[in-house]
Amino acid sequence: MNDQLQTPTESPETPSEPVKQLSPKELYDLKKKERMEARGQTTAHSTGPSATRGKQLFWIGVIVIVALFGYQIFVRDNGGERDSKFGYQPQKDLNTVVADDWVRGGSEAATVTLVEYADYQCPACATYAPIIDGFVTEFGEELRHVYRHLPLIPGHKNAITAMQAAEAAGRQGKFWEMSDLLYQRQSVWSTQQNPFKQFKDLAVELNLDAVKFETDFNDSTIKDKIGTHLARANSLGYSSTPTFVVNGQLFDPTKGPQGLHDQIAALIAAANESANKASN
Repeated sequence: MNDQLQTPTESPETPSEPVKQLSPKELYDLKKKERMEARGQTTAHSTGPSATRGKQLFWIGVIVIVALFGYQIFVRDNGGERDSKFGYQPQKDLNTVVADDWVRGGSEAATVTLVEYADYQCPACATYAPIIDGFVTEFGEELRHVYRHLPLIPGHKNAITAMQAAEAAGRQGKFWEMSDLLYQRQSVWSTQQNPFKQFKDLAVELNLDAVKFETDFNDSTIKDKIGTHLARANSLGYSSTPTFVVNGQLFDPTKGPQGLHDQIAALIAAANESANKASN
């Protein structure tokens, strides 16, 4: 499911809570907090009975199972060899762009491919989102941005349903627009027991077919896709968000947004210099 779209437009409404631009250290601390939440160390969970909540927990369990099973399939099918301690070890680059990735910006010939593993409930991801939008605009055809889901569960209880909303919007050509709104309104839906109403409001704001949106939101193939993305991240050892991979190399998160920008710019400059020398 490759969705080659133009740079996403800003929502006509302002976010309910402006995204704070954080320093590299603050972003690093946020990522550390994300890892703790994912292990259930800092997030309090509701204990009230709810049929809707039960369904959500059921699908979280299903996705975890799919991810664990998918890990074995991914590494086996990518030339992996079994290790007695760690299971199959991947031998091929699983950061290679595949059919179910969301892709924007440049083509396969782009100088730089930036793969992002993210979680819509992650505060650091929300901070990076408009920054990455800016990179896509600035670097144009030189940069290809690939987006993948990495839900930090069970700490982020609404992460998977937010991903379902983005995928459902994507089936109507609005994946990137829904992604932007999910990050901008993160404080609104992330604390809800059942955030579907908030997601449906966003779908209406994007002029989506509400009936189709709800049908797609509940489609099991979307849940399976999220599990597949999680399996891919697990097979590579990624456990925090956002995780960035630049031309197959893991980006050091302590360098922050400016470091990511500089690395992309340097790769493009080096490629252009080589091309100029070759033409002379």
